[in-house]
Amino acid sequence: MCHSHLEIELGDSINFITGQNGSGKSAILTALCVAFGCRAKGTQRASTLKDFIKTGCSYANVHVEIKNEGEDALKPEIYGDVIIIEHRISEIKL
Repeated sequence: MCHSHLEIELGDSINFITGQNGSGKSAILTALCVAFGCRAKGTQRASTLKDFIKTGCSYANVHVEIKNEGEDALKPEIYGDVIIIEHRISEIKL
């Protein structure tokens, strides 16, 4: 929505996202919601996923990497140490 390219590495515990109004804090949280399958209306920020594409761009890409280690790991023999979720939103249906 407002970030051209943003990469954030979150810590293992609690993380705080701070910044001035309009700096993109909600866009980060919305991207996480979209990555995990939330519908656009469920974010209460748009009516379609296409609304999340930054003005002047033809697509948006959300890429999330989740550590899959330790006693709570999800089938590490299948998914490995990292689970990658990628969601690409295009203006045009392919």
